[in-house]
Amino acid sequence: MSAQRRKVTDYTPDPANANRGTERGLFMLEESLQKTGAGRSIVVDRNGIIIAGNKTQQAALDSGIIEAIEVETDGNQLVVVKRNDLDLSSGDERARLLAYYDNRASQVGLEWDAEQLLADMEAGIDLSSMFSTDELADILSDLWEPFEEVPAAQPNPRNLPIDVIYTLQMADCTCCLAVQAGLKYGIQSGQYRLCPYTEQLSGRHKVVFVDNDYFNYDHEVHLRAVRELRPKYATVRDVMTEAQCREAGIQYYSLEQILEWAAELDEYAENVIVIPKYDCIDQIPEKYILGYSVPTSHGGTPLPLELFRGRRVHLLGGSWRDQLSYMAALGDDVVSVDNNYIQRIAREFGNYILPDGETRQLADSGFGYLTNARYAALALSFGAIGAKINELYQPVPTTPA
Repeated sequence: MSAQRRKVTDYTPDPANANRGTERGLFMLEESLQKTGAGRSIVVDRNGIIIAGNKTQQAALDSGIIEAIEVETDGNQLVVVKRNDLDLSSGDERARLLAYYDNRASQVGLEWDAEQLLADMEAGIDLSSMFSTDELADILSDLWEPFEEVPAAQPNPRNLPIDVIYTLQMADCTCCLAVQAGLKYGIQSGQYRLCPYTEQLSGRHKVVFVDNDYFNYDHEVHLRAVRELRPKYATVRDVMTEAQCREAGIQYYSLEQILEWAAELDEYAENVIVIPKYDCIDQIPEKYILGYSVPTSHGGTPLPLELFRGRRVHLLGGSWRDQLSYMAALGDDVVSVDNNYIQRIAREFGNYILPDGETRQLADSGFGYLTNARYAALALSFGAIGAKINELYQPVPTTPA
């Protein structure tokens, strides 16, 4: 081990430093050096490139410190900087201030560079012991587009059937119209009232989809509904980071907790839909369907669509036109869709849709005189969706042996 005098400028900042730093942190470092002098050492590699202390070098130079003492080690010795001018045990104010500056400047001076973290991970750097999945997702979310919208398109004919579900909280006769047109019937578990014709109409009116109350998720309430109804599909609470939950004003639950709930629901639902809102898809077992929230004014899934390819996908919400676009993009990976957008536009605007998703208004179509505009608009929309389903999937007839 050897020591020698050098200049602070003899060392080169790390061009791939993952800490962008902050203006406040740099100011605090400079203030610390001016008031209490240098404390911690910096770490450089054999070529003089700074591994740890990039911002400290910058602050030292800005504060007028140009001299350095370099100590060579192989990493098996702890380098101790002994300040002969400080005496912590005697109540030395500068010593105590240095202790605070050392911690606080590090805390406020940290701002991760998402692109550099991603580049390092792609190069094989394992950060899993330092960052949880949620923490990495919060940092890397800066690289994602808020929501991915796909160009308007019509899907190709399908090789596999698809379930299009009309979801209601409080049943009315509109669900009967929906199932007669070929749609499926879904409810939300938070507070629901079943249609009295459930299990009738040749079995087509059975509840096939149980959604959860996203804003006030109560797993016991949701599980009770799924246990009672035994649906073909059931969602579990969206998988979100702590930052996403804070922004949405909802309770945070870890991926591990949500997967535990999914396993409980899996006992009673034929398919459980897990809805990732950050990149954790490789941690979601293949047996679960992935939920993709179609972007709307209320939000959507802020993940690249490519991440969902090759997995079974359920499209959540959005207009029928947008859902068709996502079906075109994902093809047979989409196994199911739920929609209550047609209910909203029928109730609020007296609008209905055509099979391709285009919207029309009853009044403009010569039906402005109707007093039951909502029901008429819904009936037209149900028929349009049913026609599109038939167009997309026409199974090849089997020849009797």
